[in-house]
Amino acid sequence: MTPRSYEATKKFALVTAITLALVVLSILYVDQPVALYIHHNDPIRILINMLLSAISGAKNPNNEIADFLAPMTLVIVIISWTGYWLRAHHGRFDYHTYFFKIVGSAVPIAFMAKTITKFAFGRINTRVW
Repeated sequence: MTPRSYEATKKFALVTAITLALVVLSILYVDQPVALYIHHNDPIRILINMLLSAISGAKNPNNEIADFLAPMTLVIVIISWTGYWLRAHHGRFDYHTYFFKIVGSAVPIAFMAKTITKFAFGRINTRVW
């Protein structure tokens, strides 16, 4: 090892140690307080929670996060299959038509796969964590 490469390695190790220390300090003293402040004082989040609490049953009693994945899946499937049917009905079989068909099929399959794998891996309700 040449003296020049030894000095470069020493400098690299020092810079890496300083960077690692700054990252840890940033996580402990900057990221967490900023995230908690925004979580408790974000007017958009407060407005969304007020709107969701007005909808009966939309708010989960265990936490503040509403679970809209199933309704969103249903809306995407309806829009996709409607788009596919309209384009196919007019005889347009291009990339957009097949995109609608693929999305209309893949989204519910992915939703069902997610639901099944939650049971397989024991994470039925990850929001509890």
